[in-house]
Amino acid sequence: MAAYEGKETGEQALLRKLFSHPQDGDILLGDANFENCFLLALLLQAKADVVFEKNGARHIDFRKCDQKLGSKDGLFKLTRPVRPEWMSQELYDQMPAELVIHAVKNKRRTIITTLLDAEEYPRTEIIALYLKR
Repeated sequence: MAAYEGKETGEQALLRKLFSHPQDGDILLGDANFENCFLLALLLQAKADVVFEKNGARHIDFRKCDQKLGSKDGLFKLTRPVRPEWMSQELYDQMPAELVIHAVKNKRRTIITTLLDAEEYPRTEIIALYLKR
């Protein structure tokens, strides 16, 4: 429950307020609004994995992935971007310089996840999980 307008009332800000709640093994499902490097890193620190649709601004080229896992399935390294306004310098300094993500694609969507083991979490199951959200 939160205010409906004003600073820090957007969906990402509200999610950041919940970072103390995930438990080890939780998987958060979300749309492309949530797929950014800092939210991924913060949720991993909170011991939660994510399955989010790719943000439209992020370019994913499966021909140039860091580790190819299959057709339209691969691991990519994200480099830490500049510090956003909402993040303190102290927290920014704690963020990893690189973050590995698993990207999978079907005909309509590219899904980003922190579930990196392709044998335990196959492409088809990641897509099916996202579509159930």
